[in-house]
Amino acid sequence: MKKGLLIFCPLFFMLSFGLSGQTPAAWEVSTSHYQVVSELSRDSAARMGSNLEALFDLYNSYFRFDPVRLPLKLKVRILSSRERYTDYLRRFVSNARDNFTYLHYADPARCELVGYIKDDAASRLDLNHQAFIQFLRAFIPNPPLWLREGFAVFFETTVYDHSIKTIHYIENISWLDTLKELAAAKGEKFIPVREILRMTPEKVNERIDIFYPQAWGLVSFLSANQDQNYSRLLWDSVTLLQPSASLDENQALVYDRAFRWYDEKILMADFIEYIGNKKSLRSLVHRAIEKYSRNNLAEAEKDFQEAVQMDTNDFVSYYYLGLIRYAQKEYAAAESQYTTALEKGAQAALIYYAMGINALADGRSEAALEYLKKSAEADPAYKQRAEDLSRRISVPKPQTPPPAP
Repeated sequence: MKKGLLIFCPLFFMLSFGLSGQTPAAWEVSTSHYQVVSELSRDSAARMGSNLEALFDLYNSYFRFDPVRLPLKLKVRILSSRERYTDYLRRFVSNARDNFTYLHYADPARCELVGYIKDDAASRLDLNHQAFIQFLRAFIPNPPLWLREGFAVFFETTVYDHSIKTIHYIENISWLDTLKELAAAKGEKFIPVREILRMTPEKVNERIDIFYPQAWGLVSFLSANQDQNYSRLLWDSVTLLQPSASLDENQALVYDRAFRWYDEKILMADFIEYIGNKKSLRSLVHRAIEKYSRNNLAEAEKDFQEAVQMDTNDFVSYYYLGLIRYAQKEYAAAESQYTTALEKGAQAALIYYAMGINALADGRSEAALEYLKKSAEADPAYKQRAEDLSRRISVPKPQTPPPAP
């Protein structure tokens, strides 16, 4: 992907808030499309600039906006702590997001993406979501809400690899199970198409539990559909948007000139079929566990691997992949899978117990005892079984070396 040249210059400024009345030193980085100010370090500003440029390219591969139309570079401010983030945003909004918030104004010079960095999935989700909204509203200040929020969720789980400066789009299926439950009612629980296309912020808040999964589902359906009529419908919706139009005007343009020519009953039926055929993480893992219980390890492994591709934080799949490797007597590989499951949030007592059994089968008695001890300490429910197994393990005593000649 094309990256802009990074330009560094130290930036120092004073603001009338904070514990001392002063802000820390900050560094400014200019890229092709962004102006990043970071209170952390020059390297932090540069890394954020590279990340955002990669996201910009990904977003624009769908929207195909002409970057020349940007009135100025997109402003990003990275603050040094959660406290600084909260203090800064308190002047502008009452309810900020956890890690990143986009502030939009009629004057493009005042718009900025504000955040603080935590090395976790939630921070990445917030960044991807809010950075997309900043990107879209830089070109179209008032886009339809279903398009704005649907695509923001669509891009949330994207991962940027700093080591090779490459963006990886990972499909976000966090709303899929909810959407499947709604689809099971044959459309009765869905917001009608003509209504969701023209919802106001007030109406969205009234039906937010349905709006978000349906908006994401509609974007996914239109963007992934092999039927050219539907893919064209999404493209027509984007190209109809006008930078100078209000929210009502842009939403009316999309409905009147694109969607109204489609039979809503057929569109909804095709949408429900699409959702019904789409694999969810929950259903895939459930099916894989059933295959494992029937000792169909090869097929179970395929499903668990697919589940991991759908959600890299799915610790259940890593745990079962460990069990499969154990059954295949690949003990080192099993321990690796168990370790990953633990890192992703699996129950510590369960994982340490499994690792203890795995180490014992591998002939590593001392390691087995250590894992079983950790299992017993992590959860009293595992204490008895861990201690019972530990008593059955004998650790060979080291041989006394012969005396030196």
